Amino acid sequence: MSAPAALRLPKGSRIRRSSEVRRTLDRGRSSASGPVVVYAYDRADGRPPRYALVVGRRWGDAVTRNRQRRLLRESFRTSRPELPPGFDFALLPRSPFAQERMASVRASLVVAVARAVARFRAEGQGTPRPRP
Repeated sequence: MSAPAALRLPKGSRIRRSSEVRRTLDRGRSSASGPVVVYAYDRADGRPPRYALVVGRRWGDAVTRNRQRRLLRESFRTSRPELPPGFDFALLPRSPFAQERMASVRASLVVAVARAVARFRAEGQGTPRPRP
């Protein structure tokens, strides 16, 4: 059984270029809710939202990190119709949440996205920190 067309994650919904992920992290605005941190960057093109997952080794072994990625990806997929178009989102875990349930991660993601988008619209682009 396949997912309805509105809930599918097309190939173009993922941010693929590292420069675009870096732009979202450097110039975007962040917000956290529960176990999720979201960075939002407005592309201003009106196309569907895109996402990038940033789950580093500090969050545990490969099994744990992959579970976190799956939870974040599924949360994004199911909440995508509610998210504002034209934005890139970088999704990061705030704490190890391998024991979290899908519903709580999704609710946290929706709240964090709304706050990050509101911050971006109010404050505009951020200023990137100099790289060492």
